[in-house]
Amino acid sequence: PRGMELLRSTVLDESLPADERRGLVLYAGLYAGDAEALLLELLGSPSAILRAEAIRALGRVPAAGRGPDFYARYLADESADVRRGAGQVLSRLGGPGRHGSPAAEAFFSSAGLGALLESPHSDVRLLAVRLGSLLAPPQRDDLLVDACLDSDVTVRCEAIRRLAMAGTDTGLEIAARSLDDPDEKITMAAIQGLSMRPSAEAVAALRDFSKRCRNPAIRPLVAAALLRLNRSVNAATQSDAVPVVPAPARRTPAAETASPRWPLSAPSRSGGR
Repeated sequence: PRGMELLRSTVLDESLPADERRGLVLYAGLYAGDAEALLLELLGSPSAILRAEAIRALGRVPAAGRGPDFYARYLADESADVRRGAGQVLSRLGGPGRHGSPAAEAFFSSAGLGALLESPHSDVRLLAVRLGSLLAPPQRDDLLVDACLDSDVTVRCEAIRRLAMAGTDTGLEIAARSLDDPDEKITMAAIQGLSMRPSAEAVAALRDFSKRCRNPAIRPLVAAALLRLNRSVNAATQSDAVPVVPAPARRTPAAETASPRWPLSAPSRSGGR
């Protein structure tokens, strides 16, 4: 088509700034499969901006021959933007029930994602943690525990947060231990993860930590997390209980004028890190 020819010549025109050509790549989606050759050619562009847009655009163009291995090779690109684009496509491909082919199953397995944890790029290792949280519990916990030893604090935080949210014995134990980490970022990740998993175990871990926490920046976070957890746990308990409907009773003047007795208890804010 004439439009596709014009788009191709303009996008590949090296005399034009890459920033200007970047916006034109978005129009490639209008031509679906006809744009595939152009997008594949752009993957070899010296411009990281264009490579990143091309990888994102290819992820939106259906192709039976492109599985996760195709996009995974760009996780080694020197550009963080290109790696981010490849990671976005892989995140869509790795969603629940979307694997399909044996190659995809292999890539999104514990072994395949574990290999990403060996990447020299922390953003790729972070991607492995996020995708790994979709694995079955035993494999998921193993991968996330490995990520807790990562050299990058952001990766460790994400692993601890997701372990806590998983709610397994292993996850809760790791999160509880992480509350006493000397790095405040790790502590806050553990608090956040535990607060998002309403359970008696999470409440107990945070309550115990509140008694020994001495950090004035952390203590309010613990108190707020305990407040949210207690509300969630109490609500879940009430919803599970069998409701008892009392028989209607005649109201008396005394009952009408009696003052209500509201619960006045508040969560304890004692303790410190």
